Amino acid sequence: MAGKKRGRSAQVEKETAGTQTSIEVNLVTYPLSAWFGYIKQNIVGCYAGMLAIALTAFIATVAVTLLLGGVVIALIAVLGPAALGGGKIEGVAAGLVVFIMGNVLLRWAQRTFQLTALIFIDSVFSKSAFDLLGSARRIAWPVLRLVMLDMGLMLVVALPALILFATMPGLEAGMADAMTSLLVVLYVLCAALAYLFLTQFWPYGIVLEGKSAVESLKSSFSMATSKLTDVAMFNAVWVIGMLFFGIPYITYTLNSNMELTQMQALAGSDWSSGGAYLMATFTAGIISAVLMAIVDSFATPTHYLFWKAMKGK
Repeated sequence: MAGKKRGRSAQVEKETAGTQTSIEVNLVTYPLSAWFGYIKQNIVGCYAGMLAIALTAFIATVAVTLLLGGVVIALIAVLGPAALGGGKIEGVAAGLVVFIMGNVLLRWAQRTFQLTALIFIDSVFSKSAFDLLGSARRIAWPVLRLVMLDMGLMLVVALPALILFATMPGLEAGMADAMTSLLVVLYVLCAALAYLFLTQFWPYGIVLEGKSAVESLKSSFSMATSKLTDVAMFNAVWVIGMLFFGIPYITYTLNSNMELTQMQALAGSDWSSGGAYLMATFTAGIISAVLMAIVDSFATPTHYLFWKAMKGK
């Protein structure tokens, strides 16, 4: 006798003896059990793929950072140090353009390579070939539109907090100042959680389904709100899982940040100490990528499987 459908169930396609069949699964537990079944047999391949993506994203970030550094040096050479630091209009305008473009380029480089992880995991479960650089080239321009729209929406979401902060009374106001600060913090926290919740499926439509940034954003909103309780429950379990697998990364990051801060303070104007600091920073980035790949080996496949279950695929 067929069992009664539960609220947290969904239909997914499963291949059995070469035949695609539709089965009913629990939305919260299915991604975790399916991931565990996969990782038991493919832990090395999954980690190797995630590590390659993490290292490539880090190297791309370093390359863009060096490029931006070169642009800043060129601007100083053309306009002079006084123009950038003395409040002259051309210096302020140039600095603002470099700051905005720099943030866009850095996020674009990071996101493009990071989102190839979705293509990698999709290729694993669909049993198709994966080409990291080819995938990055294919999604580069759609991801740029995603990054620009994402930054614009985050600015809109943050606008009330910026207004509150700008109109915050002076320190002499005492309690009123503390209350306004608390309101700003609470708003930022709630707005950030709501934004992340509603946009969590946004990249899938762009990267895996070829949708436009706006169309995929609408789809993400629809999916996140269609089964609020299920999505919230899965997200809670998912975050706990990431924290667990992220213990080595978090521990190393906290320790390395303290050490790098001390090195930066000691470096000063000493070129040799400065070189050692840059080398230590680069090494820390490599180690962080190695440890973050552990988290990605859990986070990306489970969330991908959850998206597939939500879509009924």
